[in-house]
Amino acid sequence: QDGTLHVSGTEFGYFATEQEFENYRLTVEFKWGEKTHSPRQGLARDSGILYHFVGPDKIWPKSIEFQIIEGGTGDVILVDGGELTVGGVRRTEGRFDRSGKGPWQDVAGYRDPAGEVERPRGEWNLLELVADGDTVKYYVNGKLVNEGTAASPRRGKILFQSEGAELFYRNIKLTPLR
Repeated sequence: QDGTLHVSGTEFGYFATEQEFENYRLTVEFKWGEKTHSPRQGLARDSGILYHFVGPDKIWPKSIEFQIIEGGTGDVILVDGGELTVGGVRRTEGRFDRSGKGPWQDVAGYRDPAGEVERPRGEWNLLELVADGDTVKYYVNGKLVNEGTAASPRRGKILFQSEGAELFYRNIKLTPLR
């Protein structure tokens, strides 16, 4: 509506591109809504952008995630066998926290006391993902918060999660690097 996508968060699922992409810059603005839903009701608002999604259409497919969660937006999550090296550490599962992230609590409205990069709930945030060959960089509101190399897969579809929290997206732009 009026150029804004509304994700209710009532169900776990996603909307995704039909094409696969590689070597691009993805920019998107998001803001949190009010509502959280079971099984995450009362917990930190949670969503994400999974990129380089390959394989079967399921919850959640093989990919790498640009985490969107209160107090942890900009974390990397490796999903269903996605792989990445950050700071010399190779992982095929789990999470890489964003740089400068303090302790985290899974409660609605949580803000990182050590160095929050996300704007307060209800305000628009700018996310930028640069996928260049096997290298990825995450920016939140213009600040580089995570980067990795040896990404696997290196190409795939891009999906936007619905994961128990209401949120809004606008100004989604995908720009080829080459």
